[in-house]
Amino acid sequence: MPPCFIFSNSSAIRLASIFHTHINALGVVLFKSYGFVGLADVLSELCGLREPTLRRYAMPTDALLQNCSPEIAGTNNQKKGNMKLDTLEKLYISELRDLYSAENQLLKALPKMAKVVSSPELKDAFEKHLEQTKGHIERLEQLFEQLDESPKGKTCHGMKGLIEEGSEILEEDGEESVLDAGIIVAAQKVEHYEIASYGSVRTFANLLGKDEEARLLQSTLDEESETNEILNQLAESIVNPEAVSETESADAGSNR
Repeated sequence: MPPCFIFSNSSAIRLASIFHTHINALGVVLFKSYGFVGLADVLSELCGLREPTLRRYAMPTDALLQNCSPEIAGTNNQKKGNMKLDTLEKLYISELRDLYSAENQLLKALPKMAKVVSSPELKDAFEKHLEQTKGHIERLEQLFEQLDESPKGKTCHGMKGLIEEGSEILEEDGEESVLDAGIIVAAQKVEHYEIASYGSVRTFANLLGKDEEARLLQSTLDEESETNEILNQLAESIVNPEAVSETESADAGSNR
């Protein structure tokens, strides 16, 4: 008995791939999705034909998709939730959505960081930045209102990865000041990411002639830079020296 291929609600792209890959061995085709019923007649004619004849039936992916339902055929051109980035305006909106996702992720992460640190100054810095982050989200929502666009639709995987990496240090056991130093490293990675992102969208806004939006984005960029500088000062003046002192004390104790 020839092979039997079963197509369920997988994408039309995958269907075309399987069709071309297994065309020489094509046997009975079973369809579970009514979106593929239009292909049944075409494929059934191929059963039992030899390779030279099959080649005459080969057709491009787009031709195959013409017989698919509109919902399935649409996946060939664009993934769900993504826009075609063919203008700077669309890239600008896409990056703003990325930042909106990033800020909302950070909004959940900052209280955990503030809770774990031992340095009162570092705790205050995180709590202050938490309030700033709420303001950053409000500014982004204001921008999307002006653009008449939704802020939702993207997940910032860059921020997701940074937060996941930073969460590892929160779960570590060790000297308090050493852990604080590690948390500052994680926090500054986040700040550098945001500084780069806000700098880019601010530049896009300027190029697109969106002066008011550029001003709002610059305000957030200034606050991100300020937070990064505060973390620098805390690391150099308090946290890192204490971490060195605790490390030296630990080394001295182990040598006794």
